[in-house]
Amino acid sequence: MLTVRSLVQHETSSKVDEVFLESCRDVLSPVPLIMTLSPTAYKSADLSLDDDEESISDADRLSAFYPNAGYDFYGTPSGALCVYKNGQAWPVRTGPESQRIIREARGVHGHPMQPTWPELGGRVCDLLDDKNVLWTSIDCVAFAEVGKEKFSPLLIWIGVKPKSLAYELANTVADAITYFINQAGFSDFEIGFRESVVIRSGGPKMLSFDPLNDSALEFREPFAPTLGLFIAPLRTPYYEGTGALYLRESRDSKRVFLLTCAHVARPPPVHRNTGLARKKTSHPREHVIVLGTSGYNNTLLRMMDAIGDWDRSIEDWETILRRLGEPKEGESANVTKRRKVHLDLVENAKAQIAEIDTFHNEILKRWTVPKQRVIGEVIHVEPIAVGVAPHGLTRDWALIELYDDKFDWSTFKGNKVYIGTFSILAGIVSSRSFG
Repeated sequence: MLTVRSLVQHETSSKVDEVFLESCRDVLSPVPLIMTLSPTAYKSADLSLDDDEESISDADRLSAFYPNAGYDFYGTPSGALCVYKNGQAWPVRTGPESQRIIREARGVHGHPMQPTWPELGGRVCDLLDDKNVLWTSIDCVAFAEVGKEKFSPLLIWIGVKPKSLAYELANTVADAITYFINQAGFSDFEIGFRESVVIRSGGPKMLSFDPLNDSALEFREPFAPTLGLFIAPLRTPYYEGTGALYLRESRDSKRVFLLTCAHVARPPPVHRNTGLARKKTSHPREHVIVLGTSGYNNTLLRMMDAIGDWDRSIEDWETILRRLGEPKEGESANVTKRRKVHLDLVENAKAQIAEIDTFHNEILKRWTVPKQRVIGEVIHVEPIAVGVAPHGLTRDWALIELYDDKFDWSTFKGNKVYIGTFSILAGIVSSRSFG
């Protein structure tokens, strides 16, 4: 139990950085969390070539058509399997006990193709889409044995969805890509296809939101998937809005979408009112983040304001405690009661400061960079229109596909709105609830 003497230098006992605490004291008033409409993170995760049954069968499946399936890219992250590579065959050790050559991808700089690659690369994407190749990534690299100089020419390294590309089609597509790049005046390059999947890397999952168990609840909500989720485009985080409704594609699908306004997903000052229907892999991804610029900054300021407010309250309560003095034999019951009340208030305030400070530090470490807050991508936007038949209403909606790995679906509350704190008239305590 705290005593009056233990309250000296309460800032130190609350274990909050003094410079940060001083900044919190300077936040004079609460900052409302209001969003207004003011006038890209992919990583290739390749199939592993371990000695487990599934990996061996994958290698055997591809080796039946392309003998070097398990050798060309061996040693790259997770051991990518090769569907097909044109050009000269890369060296392979032979013999019953020969080990694979460990290789690594190397960057290519100053290549003559580099200035025109944005155009040529776009044509590669279009060709892959036209041939219905389910590609996941395209990299321009060269290869080398580990610790040695690179031995390969420029390799246009194309990742494809596992088990989706037949060897014959890979040959046809590689020939087509080679032809039009040759026509553009370039040679001395190869085309290679690897089986790989794409995972969204970086950033934490959205936080759980349990009014009975989670701490710093008031400040946690903006980082949790409660309805009214504050969102913004990654490219223009100063145009901000909210998500209105969660939709699941079907009972048998894991795809979940967030319904929002078209002017939130594609702000009119930045985009033409032409809508969007992202159906092909080559369409550039328009990522969406939770909390735009002002929303994120306001959330941090609200935490700092709360810490400063609790700290000022501690100073006031300590003044009263000093006036009450230490417990004395024979003092009035009222003085004893008031001392206990204020000691409890100070103790609770310090606990609140520590809790908010811990949460504030977590947010700064894991949520500060906007790319860490990416939660999905825009997949459909209806052109904005007014007076739409038959009811003459405004059409202004868009769908955001949420990334599965950014949500903990086991704690997901669904389409519920957090009401907040309320008191029951005849009841005894305040409560927090969803509606």
